[in-house]
Amino acid sequence: MRGYKIIPILLLIFSLFIPFLISTASYTDSAGTAYYIPVDDEISFGVSGFLQRGIREAVSKEAALIIIGIDTFGGRVDATLEILKAIETAEGIPVYAFIEDKAWSAGALIALGCSRIFMREGSSIGSAAPLTGEGRDAGEKYVSAIRSKFRATAEKNNYPVNIAAAMVDKSLDVREYTLNGETRYLTPDQAGMYEQEGITLIPGPAISPAGKLLNLSYNEALRHGVASGIFQTPGEMLSNEGLGHLSLKNLDKTWAERLASFLTGSAVSSIMMSLGFIFLFLELEEPGLGLPALIGLSFFALFFFSRHIVHLAEWTDIIIFAVGILLIVIELFILPGFGIAGIGGIILVLLALYLSLSPYTIPRHPWDFETLRGTLLLMMVSLVAGIFGSLALLQNLHRIPGLSSTVLTDTLGGESARETGSEEKEEEGKPEEGRTGTVLSDLRPVGRVRFGDKIHDGISAHGFIAKGEKVRVIEVKENRILVEKET
Repeated sequence: MRGYKIIPILLLIFSLFIPFLISTASYTDSAGTAYYIPVDDEISFGVSGFLQRGIREAVSKEAALIIIGIDTFGGRVDATLEILKAIETAEGIPVYAFIEDKAWSAGALIALGCSRIFMREGSSIGSAAPLTGEGRDAGEKYVSAIRSKFRATAEKNNYPVNIAAAMVDKSLDVREYTLNGETRYLTPDQAGMYEQEGITLIPGPAISPAGKLLNLSYNEALRHGVASGIFQTPGEMLSNEGLGHLSLKNLDKTWAERLASFLTGSAVSSIMMSLGFIFLFLELEEPGLGLPALIGLSFFALFFFSRHIVHLAEWTDIIIFAVGILLIVIELFILPGFGIAGIGGIILVLLALYLSLSPYTIPRHPWDFETLRGTLLLMMVSLVAGIFGSLALLQNLHRIPGLSSTVLTDTLGGESARETGSEEKEEEGKPEEGRTGTVLSDLRPVGRVRFGDKIHDGISAHGFIAKGEKVRVIEVKENRILVEKET
């Protein structure tokens, strides 16, 4: 019966859903608590997922304050924007930034997204030049989009807008001016507009000369109204801000979040996809082995589990992938030689991978297109590695202990090749319908069949057919010879 081959694969498909039922956190905090959520790594979707979970928990526990501890060189723009959205969902709970050492690049934008910024002595903020995936300076369109985001975020939280923009755009020349005793941070063009209106400005020092990105030390940030205070610890900050009655809760990553943060890195994700493709393609080359499909689906289960933890892989992505795998199974064991089910399954699998790798479905912003290029490159590299890796593994599968008996020995120089002669080749003429032949290698569902003195590739119409069985041709279509057991 053909069903026994499908059951293990279907079981593994359903096992994809099991990890997503695991709860990642359980706490019992009460009000009167300040949540401290550290961002002390490269900004990625692992960091974003952890911070979003922390904010949700703080909101659900009606915390009095959320403090985001920042010590990062920066990271992904799209993950940073997800963090900004999460901060906006705090629902009336004030969110402060406490810069432990450095809030550079994306870290600076996260800090500006908070209602107040506090810094430790020796810390700094700024240096947010957008870079491409290859590490080059981004084009003007990309810089303009990021600069606008910095300006809008700073304006929303009452930070000096031009100072925020100078952290991104090194072409800006920002200087300090005094107007009626109030300090203003203006570009020369903006200062000229005041003068044209007859308004007297008292010029001060240059804050960010053109040609240099702005990076503020803790004292400079305090002087220019970016930082609200300098403290050594979050606890000291609470005491000096009249919030000493709050208990400070340090939120830690769960084991799942730590694992997901590692697994969602570009390199590790590519490796998991490549290994998944290698073993799935091996199963396609040698249908019926079973073990390669189980291994390949296990890698993809780990891939989707890690991305689900950081809220990249949604249930719809998992379902699309599972349906794609199911269609491939149908192609292998139920409708061999038909083609549409297999092609449709492969398309759905690739679509599910794309959706889980991207925080959007359709790119809209300049940084989205930069991410899209990286996503497609990652998928292409993994797919090519899977194809060539599976071919290499197939050629050497007979050397692996315990697996040699599963290989089609005639295609690897085994017994069937010796029986038929190593130089014997398939002849052009195809057998007619109704012709009987002998199976030279197991049909899983594809294998070699002898018809008289000719050898052809045959496809089993009804599951596995063992070597030595007699078969009958039921259909000949292009290069496909469909056979069934002779009764």
